[in-house]
Amino acid sequence: MTKKKIITIDEFFRLKEMLQGLPEDKDIAFQIYSSQYEDREMLDQLMSKALLFEDRKNFVDAIRFKFKIRTADTLYTFIDVEEMNLVYKHILNKITGDDKYPRPGS
Repeated sequence: MTKKKIITIDEFFRLKEMLQGLPEDKDIAFQIYSSQYEDREMLDQLMSKALLFEDRKNFVDAIRFKFKIRTADTLYTFIDVEEMNLVYKHILNKITGDDKYPRPGS
């Protein structure tokens, strides 16, 4: 059994692209997404925010995710309160267009 890991920024956006792609790309991305990463609650919220329209609906249906009231406003607070890895904050910054902060490790 492989130990689950924290997603990287590049992995997150590569999976997002795959989840917006062809059906077979979506299937592969979902298998990777659902089996490799440690913090699914945070990832589910970030990916649900990153995807749009039909891709978001399909993703939310597949993971049976329930949006919380004012999730977009509270994600930053949730990340700070939980003292999550900085990668989550940088992913959210990129999703919201607030990518002015340097990436972790740069």
